[in-house]
Amino acid sequence: MINTAKRLWNSFSDELQSAVYPAKCGLCSSWSDTPICDLCQEELKPVASPTIQGIEKVLSVYWYEGRASQAVRMLKYGSATQLAGAMADFMALAYTQDFADQIDWIVPVPIHWTRRFERGFNQSEMLAMALPADKLFCKGLQRIKPTSAQASLDRAHRLNSLKGAFNASKAVHGKRILLVDDVITTGATIEQCGHALKLAGAKQVNALSFACVP
Repeated sequence: MINTAKRLWNSFSDELQSAVYPAKCGLCSSWSDTPICDLCQEELKPVASPTIQGIEKVLSVYWYEGRASQAVRMLKYGSATQLAGAMADFMALAYTQDFADQIDWIVPVPIHWTRRFERGFNQSEMLAMALPADKLFCKGLQRIKPTSAQASLDRAHRLNSLKGAFNASKAVHGKRILLVDDVITTGATIEQCGHALKLAGAKQVNALSFACVP
């Protein structure tokens, strides 16, 4: 009886909130039934797959520009977590088309615990939530060394900063891994994650991101 009452109340609360605060697109703020409206989705530009040393196959869904870059920045720095579901759905479609049945475990790129404490979440984990749950292995990688903000660094400095920053679980031995991240810029983070996974015996490392810098 109590559970039924709770469900009815939650349903009523959701309907009341929708009536008082109609849903808006998280990017352009226009009225929308979805977190990213149809017009903003049309502005997202599909991307060709980049190449990263040591990574078998890399796929990014969109170029990191326009609405795609806005979505990444708002999720990561603006805590606009309502965007994560729609972004994750786009990545799930790419996963189904390009990686299904080719992956043993899905490993989100980790952030250091201090960064997670500040932000409250790991955006890469949120973007993996629409992927097969039985393959998700969030403990496959750990970020054991904090690093300074990478956005202002070139590839050489990023690689140097990220050396020794990741440690992989021994459980990845012999597994085909898919790394998941929000954006690939220089590829340094994915490369170092892949290096750590290969050191732990991963059979193959692939990568999927929401966006990629042109």
